Amino acid sequence: MTSSTIYPPLGSGCEYYSKLDKYISPDGFKFSPQSCMLIGDMEKHLNIDIPKVGCCKFNDRNNVPIRLKKNGEPVKTQKEIIDGVNYEGVLVNFIGVKDYLWKKKDTEGIYFITLNGHIVKIGMTENSFCERFCSYVCGCRRAMNKGSCSTTNFVICEVLYGALQLGLHVDIYGIQIPKEKKEINVYGQTCICPVSVVRAHEEIITNRYKNVIGILPPLCVQHASNTS
Repeated sequence: MTSSTIYPPLGSGCEYYSKLDKYISPDGFKFSPQSCMLIGDMEKHLNIDIPKVGCCKFNDRNNVPIRLKKNGEPVKTQKEIIDGVNYEGVLVNFIGVKDYLWKKKDTEGIYFITLNGHIVKIGMTENSFCERFCSYVCGCRRAMNKGSCSTTNFVICEVLYGALQLGLHVDIYGIQIPKEKKEINVYGQTCICPVSVVRAHEEIITNRYKNVIGILPPLCVQHASNTS
């Protein structure tokens, strides 16, 4: 952090959701990123190239410049950013590397969140990576207070915020999967409908990870073996 702003302290999100302390505390992580598989090793196991599609940064003035009008004056409404130790809004931003990877339509995808190259989360989306990670940032403390927040989104954002505080690089890698279509005949009519296959990809990849490491990535929080 290079800003003079005082940020919410490490692990302070546990005050909003007690189960967050399974992953992080004021002393640091409750898991070891270094024990997780490297993204390069996953490429070898799957025998494919997995490109970097995005990264995660603090939601602060360093990463969110002031928007200006054509005449150089600031736009009246600016995006909210971290403004102090009690800030309850969005803590992190997810930024795409290239639009054709980050925002591509008509695709599904598998994504990998890495800390210094180590995979801590494998997930899937039936839309673009941009749309999935836009939903992640809804997991803020203000929303958790209101009870309108996905606990999965909250845990992911809080842990990644903590990773940035600890000086780790947070990157997102992705495998794009073209959407498939199938012709079906129902009620005497034939139609073409989309068919999602991304869940099968996710299951195969997470099982491959578990077969090698012995456990799933620590932030696969909705997986049955990680919810005990």
